[in-house]
Amino acid sequence: MIQVGVQSIGLMAPGLPGWSDSLGCLRGESAYRPDALPPLKPEQLKHNERRRTTQTIKLALVTADDALQQVDKPAELLSVFACTEGDLDI
Repeated sequence: MIQVGVQSIGLMAPGLPGWSDSLGCLRGESAYRPDALPPLKPEQLKHNERRRTTQTIKLALVTADDALQQVDKPAELLSVFACTEGDLDI
C-alpha cells in the first residue's frame, strides 16, 4: 500500500492571493471579492525567463512557491507536478 501525505497547500486565484491570506474566505468568515490576479513574478525564474514564459507557467510556479513557504525543509519534499496544457498562451 502507498501512503500519501499533504504537508502544505498553495493557492493563487482571482480574489484568493495565497493560501494563508485566503483562509478567512475559504472558511466562510469573510466575503469573496473577485479581484484580479496580482502580477505573477515567480522568484525561481531569472528576469529573462520570467518575461518569456506563459501566464499559466507563472501561475503554477507562484502557487508552488506559496506551498513551499509553509514548509520547514522544502528541499526534503517529494512532489509531482503535472500540467497537460501549460502553453495555452502560445
